[in-house]
Amino acid sequence: MGSRRSLTEARHWCLNNLAPPNIQSGVDACVLVVEDDRDLRECLVDVLRTELPDLELREARHGREALAEIERRTPTLVLLDMLMPVMDGAEFLEALDRAGSGDLPRVVILSAGDEEHLGAPRPRVVGALRKPVHMDELVDVVRRWCEPRG
Repeated sequence: MGSRRSLTEARHWCLNNLAPPNIQSGVDACVLVVEDDRDLRECLVDVLRTELPDLELREARHGREALAEIERRTPTLVLLDMLMPVMDGAEFLEALDRAGSGDLPRVVILSAGDEEHLGAPRPRVVGALRKPVHMDELVDVVRRWCEPRG
């Protein structure tokens, strides 16, 4: 099988082995949804707004917009599509790696199964969700990284 993990294996490893930071929900927790498909982006935001009403939710259509959003305020978590125009997910992750700050957000990849776009493992990538995204999994992952442990 080599050193590459499937999205499912990577997701399970992340959920079982990485401890989320003890971040307070509400105004301190912010999720940035980076997705070029407007309908899907709005659907993800609507579900999160309904299920986790205390989260601040922001949107970006591609990686370049996401970097600009991060300049304004660093989110707790980024939900990142990999295949987008202007700046795709891999380019966005490379830009975060170059920035090198420990204050940069954790990232959950949204992928239609295009595992080759994930590249080498990256420390800030804490999970992956396969499209079509199951909304209960989405909410669980966001809760894990954005609500306080107790």
